[in-house]
Amino acid sequence: MRLSVFLIGTSKDFVDNVKQYLQKKFPHIEFDFFTVSSINEASSTVSRLPGDTTGVLVFNSWSIPSIVRPILSRGIPTILISDTYGGAGEFLMEYSRALKLNLPVFGIVVRDLSSLSLLDKYVRMLETIGRLRDSKIVAVVGPDELNLMHLEYPLSIDLYGLRAYLQSIFGVKIELVDIRHFNEKYYSKVTDEEAKPIAERWLKNAEKVVDHTIDDLIKPAKLYLALRRLASDYKADAVTMDDIVLYNSGFLDTWPCLPFMELTLRDKIVSICEGDLISGTLMLLMKFYANVPGFINDPAPDMSKGEIVYFHCYAPINAKGFDSMELSPYIITPAHGGGKKLSIHVRLPVNETVTVVGLSPEERTLAIHTARAIDNEYHLRACATKLVAKANVEALAKNWVWRAGWHRVVFYGDWRGDLKILARLLGLRIIEEDA
Repeated sequence: MRLSVFLIGTSKDFVDNVKQYLQKKFPHIEFDFFTVSSINEASSTVSRLPGDTTGVLVFNSWSIPSIVRPILSRGIPTILISDTYGGAGEFLMEYSRALKLNLPVFGIVVRDLSSLSLLDKYVRMLETIGRLRDSKIVAVVGPDELNLMHLEYPLSIDLYGLRAYLQSIFGVKIELVDIRHFNEKYYSKVTDEEAKPIAERWLKNAEKVVDHTIDDLIKPAKLYLALRRLASDYKADAVTMDDIVLYNSGFLDTWPCLPFMELTLRDKIVSICEGDLISGTLMLLMKFYANVPGFINDPAPDMSKGEIVYFHCYAPINAKGFDSMELSPYIITPAHGGGKKLSIHVRLPVNETVTVVGLSPEERTLAIHTARAIDNEYHLRACATKLVAKANVEALAKNWVWRAGWHRVVFYGDWRGDLKILARLLGLRIIEEDA
């Protein structure tokens, strides 16, 4: 991964310190450093940037009119850091101009430009964008969907045009795998003997098991091993199955809730319910930036109580981080009135702020709201996991970005500010649904 660093009006000592800090802190990133002192020099340098440049950092201590404009106008995700006393004039003149042109730029002005620790967050954001461009989702779909998605069937652009939209915004690559090929090459090759220790571990580690035996868990354990091998072969960062369609069509004979739990916990692979490529891309973004898993859900408000229930039949038990040792208890249970087996109820952390995110790729709009997790409900109505939270449900009802669909992704922590910057760098519009 390559980042370009422009230094304008800074001392040699500052340049040396920046180089040393960045190369020591981020040894896996290749940095190109440029010292420029005029508009022509800035224009010439920008035109010669390597084609694989992921992002740009600009340190500006001069208020030479328009010197940063050629850099910002290049259209590469850019962080502009200006000195309060040296670069404020240039910042005020050029940053607002860049925002009006919807350029992928985030800017900040500080008195102490030498406080380099503020770089960590911004470099990680640019790194996240680079990792998204190098990432891959492998999606297991039925034969009809496979053909239509390859053709981007024009009468159903919501589903079949998604790959192109997500590729253009995030760079993420999406590989489509026919369920028949998956079953033949992966799922059918896993033996009961291989799967049984995993099924036994699920039973042992569950807080409670309702109406399930070890025999019920063999098929999902086989599915887990098959998905893990698929991800390995395709060098995929994420996997998804259009599970409801595949199950109801007879192509899938079990549910992926437990396999997704295992993939997220053991293999650190982003696991995506219902073939939801939009939510999966958001989950990759937050894995690369904050190393936290996401919980895809159907949000359901209760306006009489000012609460919202985020429910689905799978949630990560390591919700606070892929490497977190704080694991949530889970129950293996039926759901949907008892008609669906092999679901998991996860007792997610409470008294925590969660950030809830959706995306409308066609409108290039990121929808964000935050809530306070207060409780978990366990009963057979709807999906198995039900996280209850306090939120501004009246505002959500009025401001819901319907083109982002019903699904949203819950991430533990208050990431609103960081996501607003990342959205800016990705050229996305922000709608704060709870505002």
